[in-house]
Amino acid sequence: MASVGSFPTVQKAVNALLKWRNSKLQTEKPDLLESDEFAYLVLTLKKIPPKARVNAYKVPLPNPLHSQLSELCLIYDDGPKSNLTKDFIQKKIKAENIPISKILKLSKLKTDYVPFEAKRKLLHSYDMFLVDRRIVPLLPNVVRVAKLSMSVDEIVENVVAAINGIVDIVPKKWRDVRSFHLKFLESLALPVYQAVPDLTLKIEGAKSDEEGKEAVKEVVKSESKGLKSEKVSKKKG
Repeated sequence: MASVGSFPTVQKAVNALLKWRNSKLQTEKPDLLESDEFAYLVLTLKKIPPKARVNAYKVPLPNPLHSQLSELCLIYDDGPKSNLTKDFIQKKIKAENIPISKILKLSKLKTDYVPFEAKRKLLHSYDMFLVDRRIVPLLPNVVRVAKLSMSVDEIVENVVAAINGIVDIVPKKWRDVRSFHLKFLESLALPVYQAVPDLTLKIEGAKSDEEGKEAVKEVVKSESKGLKSEKVSKKKG
């Protein structure tokens, strides 16, 4: 498992993003920015897996993003092919003692939360959103790894831990990883890891150079012979 020192680019990316964030705070109204924004990790693979996995993976982080008092919202698919009902989910939550604060239908999410402000209000109302398996493909392909309220060292530790945890899940580990990028919600994505391209270079020209040298030698020899024969003929004359 790689250590923090193995990814010096993580520290540089975090510092650059925080600098960008501070400049935004000076130019924009505070209420237009997230009170506690997240840092996101973006993974790019060299090859797309043949079968998409919908099972969620747990990636341990040294510095947790949520506390035991976090407000949780569960979104479930209530489409025609779904056999889930709100009553069934409520009974399941109660039996498993899961601290879910709100249960939201996917159809209601699509109709009542279309305006940006409605989505923003919903986002700020809960600390974490859980979904059933059928909704997983609709989720964004980024991973929350840290909060801006953390110290720089804590953010870096979480990013490195997330990278290690994600690589363990990738089928061929590092051989399948093309890149990792770190970003805030509205920032550019900065690279923290980039795989070296697999270049199979054929060293051509070495043989031709040698052949060229041999050709030059033959020309020199021929010219030398020509000069010698010319001198001999002059003497004979």
